[in-house]
This record gives sequence, structure tokens and C-alpha cells, in this order.
Amino acid sequence: MPPAPPSDNPPAKPFVIIPQRLDETPSGSFRPGAQVAVTPALRTSGLLLALPSEELRSLLLVLTFVTANGHVHPSALELAQALRQPVGRTRARMRRLERFLWQGRPLLYELRRESGLHAYAPSPRILGTKQAAPIPATAAPGDRAAAREAVIARSRAAYARPRDEVEREIAERNGWPWPFRSIAEAHEELRRKALDRANAPPGQPSSPTDLSPPLSLIPMPTNLTQDPTYELRQTLLLLGVPADQADTLLAHFDADRIRRQIEWLPFRRAKSPARLLVASIYNDYEPPAVLHERPVPQDMAGESAVQDLPDDLPLP
Repeated sequence: MPPAPPSDNPPAKPFVIIPQRLDETPSGSFRPGAQVAVTPALRTSGLLLALPSEELRSLLLVLTFVTANGHVHPSALELAQALRQPVGRTRARMRRLERFLWQGRPLLYELRRESGLHAYAPSPRILGTKQAAPIPATAAPGDRAAAREAVIARSRAAYARPRDEVEREIAERNGWPWPFRSIAEAHEELRRKALDRANAPPGQPSSPTDLSPPLSLIPMPTNLTQDPTYELRQTLLLLGVPADQADTLLAHFDADRIRRQIEWLPFRRAKSPARLLVASIYNDYEPPAVLHERPVPQDMAGESAVQDLPDDLPLP
């Protein structure tokens, strides 16, 4: 009788390793994993009836050490720790499983290592591997870009805050003026505003007191603060006046007086603008000559008046 042709379907194995794709993302990336499953072949093949209970427990213990990549080869030390017994007793137990033959072949093989950390591996006759699911084809560049934009949009909606709001918060925590502008930019803006008012056509206010409408040098959010001196304080800080001196000036002098001296500062040609500004506010200097076409007293045009400041108003 001729031999039977080989079957295309090999015999089922009692145990099978199932690969897993953990934490998979829409782009196709994932974290590898694996688990061992028991198949009906454990019963139908006769192995379950033939294997003694202690050897069955030993085999199941070995199979629980499957790695994320689908490998099963625990060391004797790992098995001993799991059994909570000495390594010598564990090796004796594994040797009994090695000596058990099923269909003329052992169920377990010892992997000898030069390091002495010998390990054990189940026979491939009883342990198979399920074919992993095919990896999806790589998304087209357009699809990847769309997915990336979707992730960014969702992250921004959940966590992002407007840049203006974040920068303002940082400035408040550090005592910096807001918005961020250099002293040179603020000084130039003051000079331009004062020139515009000095060159105003007839009929426009020209007296020193009328040259100071509400200051709008630095637009501030309406919901940021209800303090009317906040804007003046930020302007003083931009011009180099230290925070403690700015607070002292605002506490001792009215806002119109401070506002006037700030707008006249660009025409005083001071070598130390912040120092002269403090002195001009304290002494309520007259406007510069360019604004009313009459000479300004020498002691009011320079920094000599700084010496007249009180002791409790420190200078920069």
C-alpha cells in the first residue's frame, strides 16, 4: 500500500503563541506583546491524559514566561523564584519533565549557557505560533499629514492656551512690563506722540496741562486689571524706573503729573532718562522749551535737580 501523501494541514499543537499589537495608533505603530493559548489538541492528542499532574504544572509554569516577542525560555533562577524554592530543587523538577517522553520525544529541553544561567524551552512539537495579523500598508503622505494635523488640532483644543495669555502670565509672575517692548521702542513712541501734539494745528490744546490726554502708549486688555495706575506703572518700568520707585511715585503723586513728565521726557535729552524722569515727577518740571517756545530754567533742564529728591525716594 503506497504511503499517504503529506497533509497540507499539520497536526494541531496543544499550545500556541498569539502575537499581539498593543497600544496601536492610527499611523500603524504599536507595542509588541504575546500570550500563550491552550488549544483543544491538548485534550484530543492524548497529552493531557498521559502527562502526570506535577509535570503538567511544571510545563504550564514554563509557558507563562512568554516574552513580548513570543519567546519562551525562562532561566532556572526565574523558575525557582516563581516556585519560591531553591534553584537545586527547581532543576530537579525540570529534569523530571525533560525525562518525560511524549510520542518518543521530550517535552522540554535545557538550554546550556556559558554564564551558568541555564534556561529551559518547550519542544516546538507542542508549542506553535499563530501567524501575526498583517501590518497595514503605510499610509500615503497625504493621509499621514492629515492624521498629524488632526492630532495637533486635538491637542491644541485640549491643552493649548493663547500665546498672549501665556506671555502675560509669565510677565506678571516675574514683575515684567507687559506687553514686551524695549525701552528704546517705548521712548521713540513717547517722542513721536509729543511731537505730534507740539505740531498740532491752531485750535488744538497747546497749554502744558492740555497736552496730556489719557495715555494710550501701551494698550492693555480690558479684563487684565481694574487698577487705573496699572498702565502708568508699566510705562515707568519700560523707561527704566525700578518697580519700588514706580510704586513710590504712584503713591505720592497724581496720575496727570506723572503722565505729563513721561510725555515730555524725550525732549529733555537726558543722559539717564529714568533718573531724570523720577526727578521731574518729584519736582513737577516745566515743559521743555520746544513745546512752549520759551527757555527752560537750567536747574530744570538737566539732572542737577536730582539732588533735591527726598531721602526716602531712592534713585536708579
